Amino acid sequence: MRPPAPFELRVSLAGMDPADCLLVGLPPDYADETIGRLLDLVFPADPQQQCYVESMLDARTNPDLQDIYAVILDAVEQWRKGLCALAVSTDGGAALDLAGPVCPNLRIEQQYSALEYAVRQGFWHSKEGLLAWLRELTVLYFLDKFQCEITATAPGATGLQRKGLVEFLEEAWAETGAFTITEGGREFIGTLLRETEDYIDAYDHFKDADFDGEAEDVCFGRGRGVDLRPQVYEYEGLDPVRTVFLLRLYDGSLDAFSGEWTGLIEDDGFFDRLLEPAVNRFDLDDDLIGRIVESGYSYLEEKNDRSRQLAAERRVLRQVWSNSPRS
Repeated sequence: MRPPAPFELRVSLAGMDPADCLLVGLPPDYADETIGRLLDLVFPADPQQQCYVESMLDARTNPDLQDIYAVILDAVEQWRKGLCALAVSTDGGAALDLAGPVCPNLRIEQQYSALEYAVRQGFWHSKEGLLAWLRELTVLYFLDKFQCEITATAPGATGLQRKGLVEFLEEAWAETGAFTITEGGREFIGTLLRETEDYIDAYDHFKDADFDGEAEDVCFGRGRGVDLRPQVYEYEGLDPVRTVFLLRLYDGSLDAFSGEWTGLIEDDGFFDRLLEPAVNRFDLDDDLIGRIVESGYSYLEEKNDRSRQLAAERRVLRQVWSNSPRS
């Protein structure tokens, strides 16, 4: 009796070239699984099981299959870690349920929500509380940088007033109902700026980290590394969503929305898009990121030592120059 034919699965990832799909022949019983279970089997967390799946790829016919597998595996790993949700559909676009029966042609789309992630990881008690904070800081940012006219109807304005960070602009209130930043508000902005600059000083070198598989050789700032900052923030006990937002404020990312921000901040999706780098990120296992963080501390200490040495040398040179006889 002829053995049953293998189950041929075709998987594509949204954002990739449609021609770059994964084609793999699987044991026939894989066709009886749910889609969620199939993803766990084809893209397992265990490296040995991953090698087993890779052995089923016809790399001689298509040498790119292993690279395609690695890209889709990374997407599934992000889903497994809770960094994104997966929307699965047929190649024709019909939505599929992860708990539903297997389809031989799957299209996977990653959906990122930094807001949901921050709550799920326990950095915020509720999405509503996080959104209130984001809206308040956005209002304060535009009021401070662009002297925008903010009224009591603006999302976040009431919260800022209750905290004493803004107050009625008396000469304009009767006509426009506008707010101005209080002295306490100015101090609050200064505190946030100093906090953000501390993050930059401590972690900015992780935006360009180049390392080998065991992180025995780690280099920073050579222009060929990956951005590990969001994961490093979280590894160091910081809320990556909060930290990324403060950096967005600092680098002027919100300036592009100066003409439409009052409407955008009422849309949760606006903040999810703005904060996507907090979750759509290069992510490593804890042991590896720990070794890279230690290397980062050593790098920063050496850099600071060099800066102090150069500063001392400059002081000596200035002293020598000031004591030199003039012709």
